[in-house]
Amino acid sequence: MKGSQILEMGKWCRKLIVASLMLLTWTSDAQDILITDELVSDELLVICRQDQDSFKLRWAPTTWQVLEAARTHGFLLERTEFHQEDTTQLQIHLPFPEASRIADDSAAMENLEVIHAILTEEDAINGLPRGALGTFARFEANQMRLGFLLFTLDQNFLLAKHLGMGWSEKASKDRIIRFRISIPNTPYSQEIYNSYRCSVDPTPIDRVLAYPEDQMIVLNWDNYHNLSGYVAYNVERSRDSIIWDVLNEHPLAIVDRDTLDQEIMTFSDTVEYNFVDYYYRVQGITSFGEHGPYSHPIRIQARPRLEINKPYFEQAGNQGDTAVTVQWRIAGKDSALIAYQILQHATHPDSAFVFLDSLSGNSRRYTDMQASFQNYYRLHAVDAFGRMYSSSLMYGHLPDHEVPDIPSGLWVEVDSSGNTSLQWNANQELDLSGYRVYYRRHLQDEPIQLTTATIQDTTYFHHLPLDMLHLDAYYQVQAEDDAGNRSDRCDPVKIVLPDTVPPAKPSIISTISDFEGVSLHLSLSSSKDVQTQTLWRRVYSTSSWIVLDSLLNQYNGTQYVYRDTTLTAGLKYYYKISAIDSSTNQSYSDPAEAARTDNKIKPGPVDCEISWQRRSGMQDFRWKYKDLGQLNYFRIYRARSGSSGFRTYKHLSIELLSPEIDQNGFFNYGYQVPQESREDGYVYKIQASFSDGSVSESAEFRMK
Repeated sequence: MKGSQILEMGKWCRKLIVASLMLLTWTSDAQDILITDELVSDELLVICRQDQDSFKLRWAPTTWQVLEAARTHGFLLERTEFHQEDTTQLQIHLPFPEASRIADDSAAMENLEVIHAILTEEDAINGLPRGALGTFARFEANQMRLGFLLFTLDQNFLLAKHLGMGWSEKASKDRIIRFRISIPNTPYSQEIYNSYRCSVDPTPIDRVLAYPEDQMIVLNWDNYHNLSGYVAYNVERSRDSIIWDVLNEHPLAIVDRDTLDQEIMTFSDTVEYNFVDYYYRVQGITSFGEHGPYSHPIRIQARPRLEINKPYFEQAGNQGDTAVTVQWRIAGKDSALIAYQILQHATHPDSAFVFLDSLSGNSRRYTDMQASFQNYYRLHAVDAFGRMYSSSLMYGHLPDHEVPDIPSGLWVEVDSSGNTSLQWNANQELDLSGYRVYYRRHLQDEPIQLTTATIQDTTYFHHLPLDMLHLDAYYQVQAEDDAGNRSDRCDPVKIVLPDTVPPAKPSIISTISDFEGVSLHLSLSSSKDVQTQTLWRRVYSTSSWIVLDSLLNQYNGTQYVYRDTTLTAGLKYYYKISAIDSSTNQSYSDPAEAARTDNKIKPGPVDCEISWQRRSGMQDFRWKYKDLGQLNYFRIYRARSGSSGFRTYKHLSIELLSPEIDQNGFFNYGYQVPQESREDGYVYKIQASFSDGSVSESAEFRMK
């Protein structure tokens, strides 16, 4: 094929590629207006489907922990029908079948045997060897098992009903019905109405794009903007658009539901010939096992790959401080067959890239007249067959001459020792480098800069020499950005140094952090005329201090340990102490930094012992644990001596245990297992699990 023919052939796909790139940009901006038929909570998902005379419900747990609660307690369906004069209520308990029953019924229902394998960790799953899930952390393995389970139920509504996670009935659209799904004896619940959302019929996938490769066709389609709630897809191919073959052996699953705003499905099909017409269409499958209508068929031919390298940016130059000019090159013997190029722009490498301009195939230079201070560029070159070659990012910048705002809200305080503390409001510029602090003894003097470099905090401490305590003092603050632009200094704030002696300065000697909070070792003011001493706290990233506690005068002049358990994990805090005497003179301690420790791993059980009772023929497990709240269950693991492959031996729900509390606040637990003879050669461990998803450290049982 001649080069001119190839370029002519590429014209038809130019609009297609441009539209697809603009579509990807629009997708990230439109995510907030998506209408969905899912009511999402942290524990349960509920969806509905209604046609002319029937109504269907599907629900599913979001974690393996919630699923285990459902396996124990089942689901409770509360149906409330609203009439003009009264309401009708109905409660239906839907138990989760026992594993043994699922195994017995597996031959009578399709995929029930698969469900049994998923729920039983020791069995093989889809041909995996025994113990294959043991190579993952337990929560990872359980989430994989949950994903397998829900995907299997999505393809078979009768199977979902069999497991108590589906419901259907004859219902009219004219009636208002509320369905509440809950797990008894747990806080997990969710509700949904038979509103118009349940009556939306599946629609075809209308954004299917096809790209040619050498003896291969790549299909992309948008799963985000289709409102049908598809969870899987089938892809079909035809040579004549009449007889179609399904290409995927199993439905194509959506693996990660957490990235719907970026979700583009991709399918690659290897074909036998280039330059031969092939037709493709896509069909969605809902969580009710319902197959939607086919997409509009796409006709495309596979094409051989050309020798074209990815575009390479050579430079991005400043043009008169008003524009950025980028230059690039494209190597490869077929680079002359580039049909056109698309240039994209962003102000940050992690933000969305937007369409900047469409260029001819031989362009190698572009001047961006709308450039900002920081610019990132990406180039897509498209050949005559519609294939895209994308560059790496290129950075270009313009000088920043815009000065920051003048800092506001400067507040200054000084004690009789000359210790001055300054605070001011934080500026809002994104490129702010920090602040500079200035001081002068007299208003007519030239300001002296106290900071040798910019500081990022909005608090500053300064010490005045003692021989200046009888004078006034003036402070100012100046803001500076990353480009070195400085604002004007704020209006000077005058302080009048007191001629009375404030209280002796309190101090925070040390801070000790743990999982529950922070212990502050305080040394309070020893002044005899001190009236109140107050402990203050603020979040490190803010400038607002809050009163934490008013310390008792009986501790004046002594060291005192204060316990703060009202901290939020992951935040850093500043603490300080203020002391006020009878003349309203105040003194402050230096701020101390502290943060609560929280690694989501709680302390493990203690005093774990195991013994065998000869007379009763029982193996006796004993352990102690201090209740930390939200305790859900204990799990005992067992392994052969010398082996690291621990497996679940016993799963002990809190409701099955009757502990006794001792004088130290520990609960003494016990559990017995029938054992005819003393068992040797095994090692046992125990771990506590909590309803918030956290776990404790594991503890090993000592043979008594």
